[in-house]
Order: sequence, then C-alpha cells, then structure tokens
Amino acid sequence: MTRRDPGQWATLILGGLCGLLALLALLQTLGIGSGYRLLQDEPAALDEDLKRPMQQIEFKLPEFASYAEVAARPLFTSDRKPRPIDDKATAAPAGDAPPPVPLNATLLAVLIDPALQMAVLRDNASSAVIRVRRGMPLPGELAGWTLQELEPRKALFDGGPQQGTAELKLDMSKSPTASAPPPVPPPGVPPQPPGTPAVPTAASLPTDEAARQAEVQRIIEQRRAQMRAEAEKMQQQGKQ
Repeated sequence: MTRRDPGQWATLILGGLCGLLALLALLQTLGIGSGYRLLQDEPAALDEDLKRPMQQIEFKLPEFASYAEVAARPLFTSDRKPRPIDDKATAAPAGDAPPPVPLNATLLAVLIDPALQMAVLRDNASSAVIRVRRGMPLPGELAGWTLQELEPRKALFDGGPQQGTAELKLDMSKSPTASAPPPVPPPGVPPQPPGTPAVPTAASLPTDEAARQAEVQRIIEQRRAQMRAEAEKMQQQGKQ
C-alpha cells in the first residue's frame, strides 16, 4: 500500500468541495428550496379617537393670588419659611468711593522729547523714585493722579472730579553744585572756570522761553558727554 503525500490529500479535498458546490448549484437550478412566499400585511383598524380632529384649547395662567402658597413656603430654604429682604445689605453704600489722596511728591526732573515726555518724581511718604509718562497714572497709592501736561520746569497732574488738578514745580535743590566735576563743554564753547555751577539757577536762565529751552538742552548734552567720558575712563581702568 502506497502512502499519499500531503499534495495528493489536498487535491482530493478540493475536488470533493468542488463536487459539493456543483451539486448545490444543480439543486437550485431544479427549483428545490424556492417554494416559499411572504405573508401579506394584515390591515389594522384605526381607533376612532385618532380619526377625530385635534382640539385647540386656549390656556391662561391663573391669577397671581393662586401662587400665594409658593411665596409663603419657598422651595429653596430648609425650613420652608420666607427670609426678610434686607435693603441695607443689598444697596451699595453712598460713601464707598475711596477717599482723595493728596499728591505728596516732589518733581525731580522733566524730559521733553518729540518721542518721549516723562517726569521723574519722588514720593515724599516712601522716598521712592517714580517715572511716569504723559497721560499715564502714578503707581501705588497715588494711582488717582494722572500726568496731564509737562513744561520744562513743572508738571500738571489730574486727580479727577474729587481731587481736581495739582501742579508740581521742579525741585532745584537737588541740582549739581560747585562741588561736582565740571562737565565737558561741547566744541566751540569755552570751558567754565572752577566754582561755576553745572546747572544755572532759575534766576540765571534766559527769560525767553525758546532761549530757556535751548539752555536746558545744552546742559543735558553736557551732562551726557560727561557721563560718556566717565564710562570710557572706567572701562579703560578695568582693562588695565
């Protein structure tokens, strides 16, 4: 007896499946299994109440007196008893606005430039130095004051309808005196002799507004040149 290899077994199995499928196709061709039919739908009789037209009934809310029990026994309280309404607690107090704060500050410097207008102040209460631009409010307790206008030697602050306006003048007591080193003069300007103040007093400034602004601008340029010279000197000493 010869033994069949797996290939021969696979051929026999596939041949048997093909024969079975051919037999099923032959039975379907002869009409075996096609003698069935679907049942017809049985008509259901509608209820007579459903055939009646819909009645439209106008609904009106009862009078407000019918809801007296709801007001007498509210649902959102644990004891189902109404709570008295405290008008004093709900109403905002008339004097709730913050009290006016005086502008207790000293104007130290004014910077007027086409691109920047700034005032430097010192808070006399805390000795803190404040820098504020035009149109901006002051920080901290002085937030009710806003810098409104700037001039070469004074600043005008707006405190609203309660505080009005306040004007601060430049404090000249902090200006450099004769003990300070003389600034480097620009080209074409003779050096100042020792003992001449670096910043002139209000009496020595020109009375004309344009000349006064030019003098202030010249003093600022001298101070900037002096600071640049001092920075270069310190940088050279650090390299040595």
